[in-house]
Amino acid sequence: MIIGIDLNDTGSRISVLEEGQSLPVTISLVTGGEDYDIPMLAAKRKDYDEWYFGRDAQRLPESEDVFKTDSLFSKAVYDDIVIAFGQEYKAFDLLVMYVKKLFSLTSFMESWQMAKRICFCAGELGGQSVKMLRRMAKSFDYPYDRFDFISRSESFYEYMMHQQEDLWNHDVVVLDMTGKGILARRLSVDRRTKPVVCRIYNDEDRNLDPRDDEALKAFAQKQTEGRIVTSVYLVGGTADKETTPKTIRYLCMKRRVFHAHNLYTWGACHFSDDRNNGIDKRRSYLYLGMDKLRSNIGIRVSKVNEEIYYSLVEAGVNWYDVNEVTELYLGRERELRFLISPMIGRNEHNAIMRLTDIPARPEHTTRVRIRVTMDSEDYLTVNVEDLGFGEIFPASGTIVTERIAVSI
Repeated sequence: MIIGIDLNDTGSRISVLEEGQSLPVTISLVTGGEDYDIPMLAAKRKDYDEWYFGRDAQRLPESEDVFKTDSLFSKAVYDDIVIAFGQEYKAFDLLVMYVKKLFSLTSFMESWQMAKRICFCAGELGGQSVKMLRRMAKSFDYPYDRFDFISRSESFYEYMMHQQEDLWNHDVVVLDMTGKGILARRLSVDRRTKPVVCRIYNDEDRNLDPRDDEALKAFAQKQTEGRIVTSVYLVGGTADKETTPKTIRYLCMKRRVFHAHNLYTWGACHFSDDRNNGIDKRRSYLYLGMDKLRSNIGIRVSKVNEEIYYSLVEAGVNWYDVNEVTELYLGRERELRFLISPMIGRNEHNAIMRLTDIPARPEHTTRVRIRVTMDSEDYLTVNVEDLGFGEIFPASGTIVTERIAVSI
C-alpha cells in the first residue's frame, strides 16, 4: 500500500494505491460517497483536554466555549503558537495530531504503518516548509526514509506522466480553485531536447472569484491563447456547465477537459510507487520545477596523467533531497574544481574551492571525504574533511565548508 496526502491550508485529501492496482483510491469520509475534503481545522472545547480535527472540529458549534483554529499547515511552517482558553499550544503539534487522524482513515484497508511509502504533497515547497515536513515525518512511528515530499506542481507532473500520452502531446493546464482565488499550472514539454525537459509555469489571481463566469473565462483564455493546449484539468471550486457555462464552453473547444479533484494525491501515490519499485517510467523525460536542481554537478579530478570528470549530483533531483558523500585523493592542486552544467538557459561554468587549511602533502596522499547538500535551489553546501593517508599522514580532522552558487 502507498499513501498520498495533499496538505492544504483549506483542507486535505488522502489517497491509497494498493499493491497490484494501477489507479489510487481516494478515501471518502462517507462510506460509498464522494466526501473527500478534510478541513484543515482544529478545535477545543473549554474545560476539556481533547482536541477535535477536520470534520469533527467543523461540527462543533460556534460559541464562547469552543475554540477553533484553521490554516494549520502555514502556522506549523512558521512555528506559530496557538492560544486556546489561556493555554499555549504549538501549531506544529496540532498539525501532527491532524495528520495522525488522516492516517487513521486507512484503517479499514490496512494500518498506515504497514504502508510501503508515504508521500506528502504541499504547495510550492521552500526551505521552511521542507524543514517542517521533515520534522513532522520524524514525529511518527514509521521509518523516516520511507517518507517522500513533493510540491503540487511536481505531483501534477507525476499525474500526467501516468496518463495516456495523447493527453499531454502539447501543453496541459490545471485550474486550481482549492485556495483563495485561482492558480493556473501549465505543464510545458520541450521535445527538442534530450532528455525531454518538462517545466511548469504558474499564474495566480488571488482576487478572482471562480464563480464569476466572465472573470474565470478571461483567466482561462490568458492561460491558453497563443498556445496549443491538449487538455485542461479543473481542481476544486464549482466550475461546471451549470455554474460557469461560458468558461466550460470555451475550454472544451478543441481540448479535453476533466474534473480531477484527486489529481494531487494520485500524483503523490504514483511518485512514491515508482520510487518503491525502483522504476523510472520517464527515463527520457526530465522535470525541472522550482524545487528541482537544474544543473548537473561534478568534479574535475586529476588521475595519473589525465583529468577525469566525477559526477556528484544529476539535474532533476529535489534540491532538498541532495545529500551526496564521496571520497577521493587530492592531486597536486589543493583545491576542488566543480563543473556546473545547467540543463537550460546558461552555459556551464566552474567553481573553485580552495583547500589551503588542509595540510600540504605529496600528491595522491591526502584522502578527503566530500559531502554535498543544498539549503535552497540556488546553493550547494560543500563540506570537505581531511582523512589523511593512514599512519603515514594521519588525519588532521580539518573540515573546510563553502557555499557554491549553482546558478549565476
